[in-house]
Amino acid sequence: MGRSIIAALAMITAPALLLVFAAHTGLFSHRSVALAYIMLFLAWLTGMGAIRMAGWSHRVTAGMMVAYTIVAIPALPFAGLLAVCSTGDCI
Repeated sequence: MGRSIIAALAMITAPALLLVFAAHTGLFSHRSVALAYIMLFLAWLTGMGAIRMAGWSHRVTAGMMVAYTIVAIPALPFAGLLAVCSTGDCI
């Protein structure tokens, strides 16, 4: 049970912290759209790594990876936007 809670917390907090780091170091900029997409991909990959490290069965891991990807498609760009807004560079 504790392992699942730690994995769930890592799936949520690690990508968010990566996006906040990227926003505050200037990796999200108007000049480099490709770099922004790379950061979003790395945030998704970080969440997938947390799922993989949880130690669940292969069936549960595969299901969680699919569910995480479906949720991450709209959520990670929005989280990136919130991270950029935290720097004062809102739309």
